[in-house]
Amino acid sequence: MKKIQLPKVNLKGNMKRVAVKAKIKSPTIMIVGGIAGVVVGTVMACKATMKLKPILDENKEAVDDIHQYMNEDGSEEYTEKDAKKAVTIEHLKTAGKVVKLYAPAVAVEAVSIGCIVGSHKILTKRNVGLAGAYAAVQKEFKDYRDRVVDRFGEDLDRELKYNISKAEYKEKETDESGKTKTVKKSVDVTDENGCSGYAKFFDEASRNWTKDPEHNKWFLNNAERYFNDKLRIDKFVFLNDIYDYLDIPRTQQGQTDGWVYDAKNPEDSCISFDIMNVHKEANRRFVNGYEPVVLLDFKNCHYILDQI
Repeated sequence: MKKIQLPKVNLKGNMKRVAVKAKIKSPTIMIVGGIAGVVVGTVMACKATMKLKPILDENKEAVDDIHQYMNEDGSEEYTEKDAKKAVTIEHLKTAGKVVKLYAPAVAVEAVSIGCIVGSHKILTKRNVGLAGAYAAVQKEFKDYRDRVVDRFGEDLDRELKYNISKAEYKEKETDESGKTKTVKKSVDVTDENGCSGYAKFFDEASRNWTKDPEHNKWFLNNAERYFNDKLRIDKFVFLNDIYDYLDIPRTQQGQTDGWVYDAKNPEDSCISFDIMNVHKEANRRFVNGYEPVVLLDFKNCHYILDQI
């Protein structure tokens, strides 16, 4: 009869993986455990309260007995001082019983609150780490772009960032003699998908949008000026502030990213909606009044919580 060889189970490795996963999920585990503990602790406290009355009645009966004995004839040796001492002892005994009665519920509540606070601390540390990593990547990218600008110039940097390319088109022209001829021309165009993560459409979803392209252009230009003035006064502006003004839904990134005013280099910190980007055909159509909808891309926006 052949022996059946069972596959080896690496318990140590499995336990290690479980431990790592538990550590990753620890904030969620702790917050769920904390909430459950608060509920259990409350139920335990309610049950303990149902047992409280007999303890208080026993204390009242004992105190009444002491006062009765004190007032009886023939109890001259039992002074008022002795009665007060006996009452104090009874109260202390009752307090001990009450503490013992509620101790389990209090312990569960304390552990539960500790879990919730611990979860918050872990998440705070992780968020600080993420913010630091994000700021480091952002600085590294900025330094990289600065090196590109220094070596190859701003034009090449802009072409690479927005994926700008030459697009040829034919156009009819009439010369001085009245002859019409077709000539080839070229224009810089950019990839519409090459926008930042902050880009949002200003369209009919916004209450501030109208079907009139000129009105939309006027509104957006004024909004851009308003927030640049606000930046100079308040020294910082969050992206969600602009989203609110334009009636665009808020984002999580908008809570942490925005602009911080740099008095030494105001041009580098100015707020731009990128409306006048002539490299985008859609923007040219919007600026020229042919299109009422425009894709806004907020330039110079970055993580600012560590700079305020």
